[in-house]
Amino acid sequence: MEAKKLTGAAGWMHPADATRVERGSWSPDPLRPAPGVAGVAFHVAHPLLLWLIEGMARKGLFVPTTVEHRVKDGDQLPGGVKVIHVPGIPPTPGQSG
Repeated sequence: MEAKKLTGAAGWMHPADATRVERGSWSPDPLRPAPGVAGVAFHVAHPLLLWLIEGMARKGLFVPTTVEHRVKDGDQLPGGVKVIHVPGIPPTPGQSG
């Protein structure tokens, strides 16, 4: 990650996503369509999204990056910030907010 190089900041991430970042790859988990109109949009957008991501991977745009700290729901960060696990936004198992 360019931000880490420029700032010297440590990486903080949910363990489910940290492995991908450290490998420098993006391997999507099986995605499931939502019900209704969102499900229709999923069937249209999903192949395009995978095509774009696979193209980025072929060009080497996913650079392996060290994640120094793995955090999960309820963890307390320096400064008193509490980690809240919000899986599925985007469709990854480990998104945290």
